[in-house]
Amino acid sequence: MKLTISFLVCVFVFSFAFAGGLVTNTNQSAEFMRVMNRNATIFTDAVYFNPAGTAFMEDGFHFYLSNQTIFQKKTIENSYMYLNDGKYEGEVKAPIFPNVYAVMKKNKIALSLGFGPVGGGGSAEFKEGLPSFEIGFSDLVPSLNSQGVQGYSVDLYFKGSSIYYGFQSSFAYRFSEKLSIAFGGRYVKAMNRYEGYIKDVEINPGGNWMKASDFFAGVSQQYAGVAAEAYQAYQYYTAAGMEDSASYFYSLYDSYSKLAIEMTFKSNLTSDQRADVKQTGSVFIPIIGLNLAFSPDFRVSFRYEGLGKMVVKNDTKKDIIVGYDEEGNPITQFPDGEEIGSDIPSMLSFGLFYQVAPRIRVLSDLNYFSNKSIDWGGKEKFVNSEFEAGLGIEYILSPKVLVSCGYLFSKTGATDDYQSDMSYGLDSQSLGFGGIFELFPGLTASVGISKTFYKEDSRSFSHVLGNKPIPVTEKYDKDTFVIAFGLNYSIGR
Repeated sequence: MKLTISFLVCVFVFSFAFAGGLVTNTNQSAEFMRVMNRNATIFTDAVYFNPAGTAFMEDGFHFYLSNQTIFQKKTIENSYMYLNDGKYEGEVKAPIFPNVYAVMKKNKIALSLGFGPVGGGGSAEFKEGLPSFEIGFSDLVPSLNSQGVQGYSVDLYFKGSSIYYGFQSSFAYRFSEKLSIAFGGRYVKAMNRYEGYIKDVEINPGGNWMKASDFFAGVSQQYAGVAAEAYQAYQYYTAAGMEDSASYFYSLYDSYSKLAIEMTFKSNLTSDQRADVKQTGSVFIPIIGLNLAFSPDFRVSFRYEGLGKMVVKNDTKKDIIVGYDEEGNPITQFPDGEEIGSDIPSMLSFGLFYQVAPRIRVLSDLNYFSNKSIDWGGKEKFVNSEFEAGLGIEYILSPKVLVSCGYLFSKTGATDDYQSDMSYGLDSQSLGFGGIFELFPGLTASVGISKTFYKEDSRSFSHVLGNKPIPVTEKYDKDTFVIAFGLNYSIGR
C-alpha cells in the first residue's frame, strides 16, 4: 500500500543569493554596495570583479577587508481557504558577510588571492513554518468534518542556512599600456543546514481538542478490531465449506486491514517530527579575464566564470517521514547520503569605467548568468537565463574624499513553475550610495548602504482535496537592506 501525505512533502531548497543570480552573489565588497557597479575597477576588489585589471594597479602589496550586514524579510501569502492564517514571514540574517582580497603587483605581473561568500551567506527563520508545511494539516478539517472536526492547530518551525565559500586565485599579465589578461580559478565549498519541526498537531472532534495522532491511532484500532472479527468469520465459513460467505468476510477483512494500516500511517505522519540535516559539496570554477584601457580615463573589462558542476550530499541526523511505499516502508524527506544537483551557472561579465570630467566618473556593469546545462534536481527545467545591469556615478569631493551612488536592475530567470514558498526568485531594482575616505596615506575606509526593491510575484496552482482540485494563489515578496564597511591598505614598492 502506498500512502503519501501531501502536507509533509516539501523540498528544503532555499535561495539566499542577494545581488546576482538565483544562486550567485555579486555583492562582493563594500565598494560594490556604495556604487553597485564594479566590473571595471582597478581597486583591490578587482580581485573578484576585474582580475585582469589587477595588472594595472600600482606596484606593491594591496590588502582589502570588508563586511556587509544584510537584513532581508521574506513574505509569502497563500489563499487556501482552510488555512488558519495564510501569511508567513521569514527573517534572513547575515550579520557577517566578509570579503578579503590581496594583490601583489610588480611591473607587468599581478598575483591575487580572494575569499568571500559567492553564494548564500545567510540564514532564514520561519517561526510559523511555511504554507507547504501547513496546507495538509488544514485539510484535516474538511476531510474529518463528518467526525465533528471544526478546527486544527499545529506548531511549525523552519530554519535554513546556506553558504558557498569561495577561495580564489588569479594571475594577471599586462601586455601593454592598453591590454592585460588574467587566468585563475575559484574553489567553492558549499554548506547548507536545515532544521525544523512539526509538532502538536491537534484537531477538535466534537469540540474536544486532542492530538491528531491519537485520533488516527484510535480509528486504526477500531478498524483492526473489525478486521479481526471478519477474519474469524472467514475462518469459520472456510471450515464449514461455505465459500461465498468465506469470500465475503475475507474481502471485509482485507479492506479493514488496509484501512487500519492507512490510519496507522496517518497517526505516524501527524506525530511530532524533526529535521536536522547538513548538506556539503564542492567544485572548482575556472576564471578568465580581459582588461582594455583605451586611455587613463576610459576602460572596459571582461570576465568569464565557467559552469560549476556540483552536487551536495545529505548528512541526516533526524528526518521527516513524508509517506510510505507499497511495502509499507517509510519514505523520508532527506535520505542520508543522497546527492542533489546544485550546479553554479556560468557567468559572463562586462564592465565600463569612464572619467567624464576631472571630478566625475561613470561606471556600468552587465552580468549574464547562463542557466543552460545545469542540474538543480529538476528545477532547472523551470528557469531561463538571467542578467543584471546597472549604472553608477562617483564624485571626487577632495583628494581624500569620494562619494558615490548607483543603480542595479536584476532580471531573474524564474518562471511561474519555479516559484515556491521554499525557493523563489524576484526581479529587483537596487539603489546604493556611500563613499571612500583616506584616513592616512596608504589606508582608506569605505562605507556603502543599499536598498533593494523587489517586484512581487505569484503563482496559481491546484491543491487536491480528496478528488477535488481547489485553486490556490500564492504571492511572494522580499525586502532587503545592506550596510557595509571596508578597509584598504596599500604598501608601494
